[in-house]
Amino acid sequence: MNEQIDLSQLWNVFKRSFVAMIVLGILGAAAAFFGTKALVAPKYQSSTSMLVNRKQDNNPNMQLNAQQADIQLINTYKDIITRPLVLQAVSDNLTSPQKVVTKKAQKAVYGTRYNALTGVQERYVTKEAQPATYKLRPAKYTNLTEGDIASKVSVSSSQNSQVFTISVRDTNPTRLGTLQMKLLKFSKKKLQRL
Repeated sequence: MNEQIDLSQLWNVFKRSFVAMIVLGILGAAAAFFGTKALVAPKYQSSTSMLVNRKQDNNPNMQLNAQQADIQLINTYKDIITRPLVLQAVSDNLTSPQKVVTKKAQKAVYGTRYNALTGVQERYVTKEAQPATYKLRPAKYTNLTEGDIASKVSVSSSQNSQVFTISVRDTNPTRLGTLQMKLLKFSKKKLQRL
């Protein structure tokens, strides 16, 4: 048990294995880097907060009741946003071809002339009106279902708060932004109808 370690012996062992330690360290770092890049998909998250607030009365008792009703409405809104009513509309919009204007409609151009027989100024068409022309843009995403969207969306709120947050998580940042915009657009449409 009484062994002595000579520092010169330790230094010799270190010098002999120094190159191996450096090479193994670089190989380990490279393996960790490429392993995380290839095997671990990055997750992106986007959140949007919305305030539930109806028109206020000047009566203080009515204000408190309206605030409590707004807080209860948040639970209803959370259910509506995560139900097929909104999610199916988002899925249909993202997976179906979109009609895009290629040329805007043009109004007719009118001129005026004097009619010598009647003695009246008349309007006449100098250029006919042109209807808008459209083309179909292919769907952005072909395999995005309502269930896929539901798994990416979460809605949360703090207790007794009139604010709720819609969060979307995805591995593709472009699709994340598109999902967030469409989800807000269609949920706003559906909630305004209530």
